[in-house]
Amino acid sequence: MTFYVIPFIQIIYQVFTRFATKKFIGFDNLVMVVKNKSFQLAIKNTALFMVLAIPLLIISALMFARLLNQFHDKWGHLKVIYMIPLVIPAVSLGFFWQILFSKYGMLNMITSLSIDWLNSSASLVVLVFIFIWKNLGYMTILFLAGIQNIPYVYIEAAQVDGADDKLIFSSIILPNLRKTCFVVVLFSLLNSFKIYRDIYAIFGDYPNRSVYMLQHVFNNWFRDFGIDKLSVGSLLYVISIIIIIYPINYLFNREGLV
Repeated sequence: MTFYVIPFIQIIYQVFTRFATKKFIGFDNLVMVVKNKSFQLAIKNTALFMVLAIPLLIISALMFARLLNQFHDKWGHLKVIYMIPLVIPAVSLGFFWQILFSKYGMLNMITSLSIDWLNSSASLVVLVFIFIWKNLGYMTILFLAGIQNIPYVYIEAAQVDGADDKLIFSSIILPNLRKTCFVVVLFSLLNSFKIYRDIYAIFGDYPNRSVYMLQHVFNNWFRDFGIDKLSVGSLLYVISIIIIIYPINYLFNREGLV
């Protein structure tokens, strides 16, 4: 109540008033933010990043978990390794990615390319790769736990009936991973909004237009003390999260909310 509910109610109030005068102005703040060119660019980039990165992360984690499940006896004790990308400080990783992806960095030296990965449209590709690399291990463990929680008698019965691996995967494993998929999608979605630390550490204050995200807009508004715009942006942010999560929850958990 103190740190979330009451401040959010204050934000809703602030959306419809002028911060300096406390005067009611209706939807003027909302119109101002929606028409803001930087906000429009950030919305477009954030949506594109999510559309590209989240499905790639989920598919990669699911395939990797399925592979690891077949060799669980050999590699199960190495699960802690999958979590390392999450615990390495973003600043340290940012320095490494700069060495790897800079115009005169290791990647261009190895491949004989001359792409400016950190200051061109290729920056989005770098960001998607970093997001997947950072979150792959965690999502893989979630999928692996879901797969191992499926009663093996189901798979044995299907094998006795002559089902191959593809049919077992599509007809037994995937349907029983519905709620695990919801958790993975939810965490992937939330983590995609937390990518700002990595962007800031790698690309600096003024990144290429292709990786200019919502957090950049919010940071600039906060720096300029744009309380009116920050309030509207925060409200739109929460509404967008609810709009995205609710149908996902319905799709994966039709029996009820998790």
